[in-house]
Amino acid sequence: MPRRRPRRQNPYREINRKLDKLIQLFERLQPGDYVQLVIAMSKTTNLNIADSTIGNLAIDSQQTIGSIDQKIGALRSEGAARSVAAALATLTEAVTASPDLATPADREDLLEGIDALLEQAGQPATARKRGRVKPLIDSIANLCSSAGGLAAVWQEVGPAITGFFGF
Repeated sequence: MPRRRPRRQNPYREINRKLDKLIQLFERLQPGDYVQLVIAMSKTTNLNIADSTIGNLAIDSQQTIGSIDQKIGALRSEGAARSVAAALATLTEAVTASPDLATPADREDLLEGIDALLEQAGQPATARKRGRVKPLIDSIANLCSSAGGLAAVWQEVGPAITGFFGF
């Protein structure tokens, strides 16, 4: 009698099963739910779902958010920088969840601006480059003011950010 070969497992079967579970999880989310995604087993991206809309972020945005997350964590350990870290964290969450931005490029510009501000915030006050910080703040404020719900967020966090940098 011929010997039967073992049936090959579909290598994507397990991945598809896990993706189905992830989709079911996202379908059950409510506004305000907190989700932590683990990407590629070593990269973690935290997202706070602020609206019922779940936006897709490009890989570049995810990398920028990872950088922002690390810098916010470092600033939260410094006493004087805690308020600006909290303000920039609130702004980052609002930007990632906002459906009001005109283009994905606007979202990326905002995230890159926040990342650059965090880089400057991590420097000693004497080493910060005011000539670089002021245009970043102005750019972020302008993009937020043209994006509906982000304008309200900027009104809330803007004074803490500008005050920290001395503007």
